[in-house]
Amino acid sequence: MEQKRRFIRLPTTLRAEYSLKGSGSRGGNCTVINISPGGAGLEFYSSEPIDVGATLVLKIFDSEKKETVDAEGVVKWSKQGEKNFVCGVALTDVLDKFALSVLGV
Repeated sequence: MEQKRRFIRLPTTLRAEYSLKGSGSRGGNCTVINISPGGAGLEFYSSEPIDVGATLVLKIFDSEKKETVDAEGVVKWSKQGEKNFVCGVALTDVLDKFALSVLGV
């Protein structure tokens, strides 16, 4: 059965920082590996596991690391990759056109 996404995912390699909402101690750096122009979700690499259902606060840097886009989302899945963990995140708000242009999407 073919799964149809609401928005196309575009590959990217944007640096980002994340933290768990409500927890000031846990978080770190990650790499956003694809993002939806509709803002429906993104996938990223993390060096540590993140629990499904966790709410993340993300600061995504543009490719030149001059501007940032803030986003929040819920981890829908997480799995161990070759070197890092790969997580799927459903954003709680759709990214606006300005945010997408900052990220080069």
